[in-house]
Amino acid sequence: KTRLRQYIFGETLFAGDRFSYHGTAKELLRGAVRFGLFLIFFVVVIVYTFLEYGPLVSELVGNIFTIIFMIALPFLMVGAWRYRLSKTAWRGIRFSFRGQGRKALAVYFKGYLLILLTLGIYWPYFKMETEKLWRQNSWFGDTQMHFSGKGKDFLKNFIVALFLTPITLGFYFFWFRADLSRYIWSHTHIGGGTFHFPIKGRDYFNLKVANFFLIIVTLGLATSWVVVRNRKFIADHLSFSGNIELNKVVQEMRDSGAFGDESIDAAVDQFWPADSTAAQKVQEISRLRELMTRDYLKKGDASRGRLLFYQTCFKCHQLFGEGGRVGPDLTGSGRKQVDYLLSNLLDPSAEVDAAYKLTTIITTAGRLYSGFVIYQDDRVVRLRTQNADVQLQMKEVDEIIPTNKSMMPEGMLRELNDGQIQDLFLYLSGEKQVPLPPVSER
Repeated sequence: KTRLRQYIFGETLFAGDRFSYHGTAKELLRGAVRFGLFLIFFVVVIVYTFLEYGPLVSELVGNIFTIIFMIALPFLMVGAWRYRLSKTAWRGIRFSFRGQGRKALAVYFKGYLLILLTLGIYWPYFKMETEKLWRQNSWFGDTQMHFSGKGKDFLKNFIVALFLTPITLGFYFFWFRADLSRYIWSHTHIGGGTFHFPIKGRDYFNLKVANFFLIIVTLGLATSWVVVRNRKFIADHLSFSGNIELNKVVQEMRDSGAFGDESIDAAVDQFWPADSTAAQKVQEISRLRELMTRDYLKKGDASRGRLLFYQTCFKCHQLFGEGGRVGPDLTGSGRKQVDYLLSNLLDPSAEVDAAYKLTTIITTAGRLYSGFVIYQDDRVVRLRTQNADVQLQMKEVDEIIPTNKSMMPEGMLRELNDGQIQDLFLYLSGEKQVPLPPVSER
């Protein structure tokens, strides 16, 4: 199973780079052994109570175990998904899952109960709630996914499928599944982008029918081809568009055991906090604070620092009357203090002015905008993004998601060496504008 995942992920590319899977067979075996021991214990208890106390007591104990297992199942599902994501990476940055088993239990318990009470009509709402649980708690590095799908939007499709599927002897189900997948992916967002999965019912029908006959004709020997066909179908049709800057995503990973027991989640949260790079930030700030003394900065080149400012900061910030207006004007800030520069460049979300906190807006049409709110009333909301100001009518807004994060990406100094940081800091802390370096030196 581990080798299969490593092969599938290794052969899947996005933006020219392959995914990777870092799980081990030992981890999966350990989880399987624990689960197997639970099943053995269950069988032993059932057999013992049957022999000692008769079938009625044995049935009662079996029902109790079944209830316990059903309650534990959402916790196990969360653990399994957390493990899978924590072992998956792209460009060396891992995914993670931040959901909790108790939340999954609440979603599934409520969903199954209402499905029974409504004779199945609640299913579209339940489906969207579960998709929101799994997708919105998934992260890539320090970037969270969002899901804007609503059950009411898909209720009509579901009711139509209830009538047409039996009439068409089940064939309409393929078209329903295609509609469902297309809707779910088009309402899945990450950063400033949205996924698209423009498949049609005919595409899904051809895939599944061909897979069915491959399995039947080869007596199951074509299973590996079917697995690859399914993965390739998704990879060929799934696309992503938006303004997310993937090179600005930084690692913020939690690991997990393969068994996925919720009892270890508290320990993980306590001893391995969400911001796994916090210690690295502190170390780097401390190192640069000792290095960037006043005498050291004087030896830098302010003109080269201005060029670096144009390449990294100019689009969002103004200094000496030049630059963008996305972020605050740096001219009157505390830029002459090294500590101020270090904390804002290495850990921009540590202290964020309320006016510049990142806000994500999801519209009723499923579009996603990220920026900071510059105006809002009962009728409109105006958002300043990196590219332009966007004004939306409140009736167009489905959800406004405020955060405590800065719009400024972390790791701004990661691509600079100490000499370049020296030049940049000298320019940022200067009293007046300096000329750019000669073209020959750029």
